Amino acid sequence: MAAPPFLTVYWVRSQFARTKVSAWRRYGEFVEAGVGLPSPWEALKGQTLLGSDRFVEKLKPYLSGRRKLREVPRKQRLVDRASLKTLFGNTDQGSKARRNLLIRRAHLQCGYTLSEIAAHLDIHYTTVSKVVNENNAN
Repeated sequence: MAAPPFLTVYWVRSQFARTKVSAWRRYGEFVEAGVGLPSPWEALKGQTLLGSDRFVEKLKPYLSGRRKLREVPRKQRLVDRASLKTLFGNTDQGSKARRNLLIRRAHLQCGYTLSEIAAHLDIHYTTVSKVVNENNAN
């Protein structure tokens, strides 16, 4: 079946081989190899980056100015934020005061939702809410 006139397929095809027949065969093999695998979009970080943590780390210097752009969705602005695992490290050995400080930082500075923090720490989200609001009450 021929591609519709508005669809340009030549560049994609050229990434697989120089000749049309070989390119379509290799493209078909590429697609078949991905059937049944998890979608790569599930690994998308901050709705923006697709790659390893190391790749995202390399791009952090280029992303730092995005935090101030309110017209950019929050998840995209905060793509370079530390992961909850990195933020909290091993909280079992830390003090409650340290944990609470990290909860406030995760929510207020890194933009994690109360539910995301609660799930990571295996505590109820209302506990996280109280910790966050405790600082605002004083």
